[in-house]
Amino acid sequence: MKQEKLIPTCIKETFERRGRTLREEDNNEREDFELREIQPNDESSNNQPITTPPESEAGSEPQNSNEFTYRVDGAYPEITDIIPSLFEVKQLKFLNYSRNGELTAINTYLYQFFVLQNDYPEIATALREISVVEMEHFEKLGEAIVEFGGNPNLTDGRGNVWTGRNVLQLRNPRDILIANIRAEERAICEYQRSAARTQNESLRALFERIIEDEKNHIIIFNELLGTL
Repeated sequence: MKQEKLIPTCIKETFERRGRTLREEDNNEREDFELREIQPNDESSNNQPITTPPESEAGSEPQNSNEFTYRVDGAYPEITDIIPSLFEVKQLKFLNYSRNGELTAINTYLYQFFVLQNDYPEIATALREISVVEMEHFEKLGEAIVEFGGNPNLTDGRGNVWTGRNVLQLRNPRDILIANIRAEERAICEYQRSAARTQNESLRALFERIIEDEKNHIIIFNELLGTL
């Protein structure tokens, strides 16, 4: 019997007013701003779903993983009008190297691919392909760190060095897919938060483009969850 799909919820903060305020602050004050992780129960959430399959697909059979599109169409925006900024570097390093950042996503999905490939090859294939998309995100953020004057040295902007202990080592496929949906949900919220704070329009466009990939990954994980 197929399991009911898990519908994720987003912690989408209301940034319009605060974003305008941040852009009016003195640059020195912005450099000292401390980044923090967003948790799914953040009180500023509007509790809206991140993404759900279209209504026309409701009740339909899940796709074969070979038919999934893992990366949304469209190029990643190039970063332009760059002014070296410690604030932007801290945001980028947090997205790439924090406990829930892109480097963790890559290694987590690869770990899951290895442990599931024999018994659940369809799910394992999807995990491997999604990890490749996360590698593209990782590359774009790493390049941006350098362009904004930073050092891509696997620290999260607060001095914490990335470690393999960040990888959640689950082996049950259902637990894996549910955890991955939650991880993608957190990632989307972090990207939304960074997009609201950056002063560089092209960097904002990059964050928003990456969000589209992450939303797509949630749809894929939901489809795969329906096969168990």
